[in-house]
Amino acid sequence: MNMQSIMTNMEKFNTQIVMGLIGAVLILLIINLISQVRISSIRKKYNKIVAGNEGVDLETMLLDIKDDLGNMKLGLRATDENLVNLKNELSYTIQKRGIIRYNALEDLGSNQSYSLTLLDKHNTGFIITSLYGRDFNASYLKPIKDGKAEYKLSKEEEESLRLALED
Repeated sequence: MNMQSIMTNMEKFNTQIVMGLIGAVLILLIINLISQVRISSIRKKYNKIVAGNEGVDLETMLLDIKDDLGNMKLGLRATDENLVNLKNELSYTIQKRGIIRYNALEDLGSNQSYSLTLLDKHNTGFIITSLYGRDFNASYLKPIKDGKAEYKLSKEEEESLRLALED
């Protein structure tokens, strides 16, 4: 094919060639518009991410965030350890109680005497007994270990201990 035949064909299909080129340009314009919209969306997200960090690039920000996250993980581990220690320490605080009020001396009237049992999670603690009389008041403290008294208990003290153990 020589140059003369190419020119003849171009003149013969001139309209179709121009229409094809216009179609190609329109397709490229549409592709360009779609790309511009996507780039604009990405740019808005990027600007939102780097807002308030003038002069800092995205890579530096991500590295800083990674460092901060590592520090937070260390802090969280320390907090978890502290929580375990606190739970352990709390098991030795008063968690169970039982109280009985009664009339220790029948002829004196109302229930002014009492036995109060205070125990930790391990059923260790004490019983405080206060005996009230018209002319006297006596208080006793009896240790409790593993739910058992080291000294003989009165029936009221035993009841107070039972209430605390059921608490």
